[in-house]
Amino acid sequence: MHIKRFKGRTVKEAIRYVKEELGENALIIDTRRASGGYVEILAVVERDAEEKKAVKSQREAHLLKELRELKEFVLCVMKDGKRQVARVFTSLEDELVKEGLDRRLARNLIFKAFSSMREREPDTGWLKRYIKKKLLDSVNTTDPLSSRSRTFMAFVGPTGAGKTSTIAKLASLEALKGRKKIALFTMDTQRAGAAEQLTLYGKIIGVPVQRVDSVEELLRAVDMHTDKDCIFVDTAGRSLTDTEHIRSLAELSRAIPYMKLNLVMSVQSQNEFLYETIDHYKKAGIDYLTFTKLDEGGLFGAVFNAALYSRKPLTYFTTGQHIPNDIERVTLKRLSTMILNNTGGTDGTL
Repeated sequence: MHIKRFKGRTVKEAIRYVKEELGENALIIDTRRASGGYVEILAVVERDAEEKKAVKSQREAHLLKELRELKEFVLCVMKDGKRQVARVFTSLEDELVKEGLDRRLARNLIFKAFSSMREREPDTGWLKRYIKKKLLDSVNTTDPLSSRSRTFMAFVGPTGAGKTSTIAKLASLEALKGRKKIALFTMDTQRAGAAEQLTLYGKIIGVPVQRVDSVEELLRAVDMHTDKDCIFVDTAGRSLTDTEHIRSLAELSRAIPYMKLNLVMSVQSQNEFLYETIDHYKKAGIDYLTFTKLDEGGLFGAVFNAALYSRKPLTYFTTGQHIPNDIERVTLKRLSTMILNNTGGTDGTL
């Protein structure tokens, strides 16, 4: 049995949240008025072991299929006595994993590389160039601020990812070098001193900063800054189990459909945490990915893991604490230096 409370502006909206999360079989056991004019519903749903087992993620099913294919490939190799192929396969896998690439992704890429190889004997250099090219071909990059049109972007992500400092760096660049009119809003009312930190950054670079506590306040604030070229919104970092937070972000996206969500994550995060974070924030409709703390380590496979898993374009990297210098726009040339560095070249020539 699973019991949970849901909040909505109206009874109809709260019931919709119940059905979205618990399904049509959910039973409403209590309805009452909550603070702030919200309606609160207590709902329950029965979930037995068989149902939990049946509700497997599409990602897990896909990965299992890939592992079966790879297992068959390795068995065929060993059966044919091609031990050199097996050694090269293992060596490439270990190298990619050491660079931070997800082992499952590494195996899939190597499998495809071997399948495309025409020579009878494995050419390690050719295989590495093939894998690198495939990775770069599969990753999208973009710069949301390159457009001349107005930019309205909210930065979301887990606590400690570096959202506030990323906003400060971008605002500095656009205000001082791009000569754009900037406004900064903060919706981070949870972290002590968060609003003060962004306000201080705003004073340094000469841009207005305003705290907003609700969607309505944000809409009113935006109407007061129609002359601005860029509006950046700082949001609170919350636990991935906080469904209320993700629901409020989804509400924000619905209320302001032209606002883009940029998911900020640390490159030092473990792969499974990155996947869980992406799954969590996808419910609010993320548009871009930004990675921080590249200066804290030399393994960047997580960037590729997240980009391929989310299918969202990479936008910015941050590489230190200095504002505005320690931020850069993601390019394919930069990405080519982050994986299989000893293959040479950035054009992926085979």
